[in-house]
Amino acid sequence: MNIFQKAIKSGYSCIPCHGKIPSVSSWKKYMERRPSISEAESWTGNIAIICGKISGGLVCIDFDVKNGDKWNEWQTDVNNIEPKVLSKIYVETTPSGGYHVCYKSPGNSRNMKLACNKNGTATIETRGIGGYFVCAPSVGYTVYFGKLSTLKKITEAEESILLAVAESYNEFEKEEYKPVHKKEVSGNTVLNRYDSVTDPVPLLQAHGWKVVFNRGEKVYLRRPGKNDGISATWNAIPKRFYCFSTSTVFDSGKLYKPSAVYSILEHNGNFSKAAKHLRNKGF
Repeated sequence: MNIFQKAIKSGYSCIPCHGKIPSVSSWKKYMERRPSISEAESWTGNIAIICGKISGGLVCIDFDVKNGDKWNEWQTDVNNIEPKVLSKIYVETTPSGGYHVCYKSPGNSRNMKLACNKNGTATIETRGIGGYFVCAPSVGYTVYFGKLSTLKKITEAEESILLAVAESYNEFEKEEYKPVHKKEVSGNTVLNRYDSVTDPVPLLQAHGWKVVFNRGEKVYLRRPGKNDGISATWNAIPKRFYCFSTSTVFDSGKLYKPSAVYSILEHNGNFSKAAKHLRNKGF
């Protein structure tokens, strides 16, 4: 039985490749059905696994270390937040010195850029529905730990940790939060003074947010009403609060200064009222 047939027997849809290029026509049909054992009998070359539902929810996180090495940092942070999840993944090294982290998702994860370097080049991205990745025992790919053939589905909370930690390493400029109504903005000098001296974590905690883990000045937080997983970071991007969750008063994917966090939590997003209160407090 060849490597393709073994993968199919383990519940994965796969295709043969020359390097990373599919060597079968219309490979996308295998997103809808797994190839038969007989189809794969004559296949040769590198093996690529098709991600998504057809392969049991398989997701691959691709760490491109040549453009920004966050691999060791990611392992350390994930281990400190939820060590058990690392025993549920499969990891392999790639020809370029990078890493593939594979797991089975409980949802419908798609191809995503999780982190980019300062130049905007992706350093960590996923292969999910609509994607595939070349894997061991293809030329240049080596098993690091775990077994692809025995992966089980992880929980939604565990997946959120894997992805949120990776996303926290994004160095490319994100959009700064700005109030919708300009009339609600005044007192910028006061707000700037507040930003220069304030850590918003105590305020977030007073509103039900929980600190999950901190490393140095970087803090991982969990939103109110959630018992597991990661929802946001403070200071992963210097002096900015960044929320991953779509279930809070904050916009997912935007950066917030401490004064913006204060204005939203204490004054329903009215920056002028926030500035007035802060001025009365001595800022």
